[in-house]
Amino acid sequence: MIKRRIADNLETDALGVSELCRHFQISRATLYRLFEADGGLAHYVREQRLNLAFQRLLSPAAQDKRLIDLAVGLRFSSDSTFIRAFRRKFGLTPGELRELTDTWLRETGAIPAFDTVLHQLARRRASRS
Repeated sequence: MIKRRIADNLETDALGVSELCRHFQISRATLYRLFEADGGLAHYVREQRLNLAFQRLLSPAAQDKRLIDLAVGLRFSSDSTFIRAFRRKFGLTPGELRELTDTWLRETGAIPAFDTVLHQLARRRASRS
């Protein structure tokens, strides 16, 4: 239930520890313990926001959206913070993902599914190593 609430509120400020503890009537220690396996609550929320950003950047509708608007909408403190986190997680910048999306659209007329793109990126990184 907590992860569902997080997923439903990635673009809001309703994901603070106090808010989640109050909503689910659990202690701060319990909340932190529940997210230990996920690297902690803050890490889990950031990862989910990055996943959502990735999905949005794959959408042709997002091609004209400024990165700063996407970053701020997903509660990153700046576009540079967002870009660095995105690169660490996915191995490319949001701009590079947009270029790949453009290429796929031109070459195939479609964008692969989220999981397919992640698999292709992982293979690309492995071949560089």
